[in-house]
Amino acid sequence: VRTKSAVLFRLSNRVLQINFFDHTKIVLSDMGKTITYINQKREMTTFDLVEFLLGGAPREGISRLKYSRDVLMHLYIRRRDTKGSKDENVVPANAMADQRGPR
Repeated sequence: VRTKSAVLFRLSNRVLQINFFDHTKIVLSDMGKTITYINQKREMTTFDLVEFLLGGAPREGISRLKYSRDVLMHLYIRRRDTKGSKDENVVPANAMADQRGPR
């Protein structure tokens, strides 16, 4: 899925990767309990979710995680509301174009 600020991938091993256009990345693994944040300098840091939210992560990492959450909620609601359509797994590339980017 491509949004105004990022591209989201769900890998076959159920890892979710969000690549932001400013070259930062968030990788959610272990059902979202483990977060890897890669900053613009390509420095990678891995946290458990609680540590990430309780101040272990840089501020921009938190804003990107919140943005990711908002996009995922939008996709979930969209899928839930269109359930029953012939191809419910397809989300158009421009479906998230109106989403605001991370702050």
